[in-house]
Amino acid sequence: MQNIRRLIFTFSLFLVSIVAVAEVKITFLGNHGYLLSDTKGKILIDGFLGESYAIFEGLEPGAVKAMQQASGVFKGVDISLASHRHFEHFQPDTACSFIKASKATLMVSSAQVITVLRERCKPFAKAHPKVKVVQLKPGVPAIYKQGGAKVEIFPLSHGVGKYASLQHYGHLMTVGGKTILHIGDAAAAPADFIAAGLQNRKIDIALVPYTYFHRPSGKLILSQYLSSAIKIVGHIPPKEVLEIAAAIRADYPDAVIFDQRMSSKTFN
Repeated sequence: MQNIRRLIFTFSLFLVSIVAVAEVKITFLGNHGYLLSDTKGKILIDGFLGESYAIFEGLEPGAVKAMQQASGVFKGVDISLASHRHFEHFQPDTACSFIKASKATLMVSSAQVITVLRERCKPFAKAHPKVKVVQLKPGVPAIYKQGGAKVEIFPLSHGVGKYASLQHYGHLMTVGGKTILHIGDAAAAPADFIAAGLQNRKIDIALVPYTYFHRPSGKLILSQYLSSAIKIVGHIPPKEVLEIAAAIRADYPDAVIFDQRMSSKTFN
């Protein structure tokens, strides 16, 4: 009888551990920036937003200071990422301060992003072993792991014309037992999503710009290539949140929309 009780107790602990691993906390930083975390891993993406830019807000003042010091919620970040070099997604001065304060964090992004970072943060970032340029092979995502975090990085076009030469990446991130997709400012081009193999991947949570939810081309991508049950809407101009949220929820009532910077939601 005692052995049976011990077995039940051990099995209960095992179940608790599964539950603890299979959840992720997502904190909205501003624009299309997020902090993903659980008890074992932490990823920061498109969150280096030290100041407002055009119609988009930067981090709250208290959050800017915490990021610069790699303190508070920004302590212990395993991997930091930037989808592309546009200023409302990546601000090099903020990134430089963070990386100096959080020396163990792996910073990985495109050559365009890392070149700007190293130029603004020299000589520190130039010699930093944790600052890396994404190395991609045709048709194969680049995979990086650190701590309890993992990311797969692959190209997604930002568009044509003036955007054609922009290095722009999508990210499949694993934290808390969840697979989370961030598509940056990707153009709603089915061929790019097919090339990335997203139609065959199980995605738990998708972080998607708001434009996808009201344009036919975006809705097609949402239905065919972003299979996640949970869709988080980003890149919303702050002054238009209420209007855009109402329009999106008319067609996507379960869409998650953060209306306050530094607000969080846990998904399990």
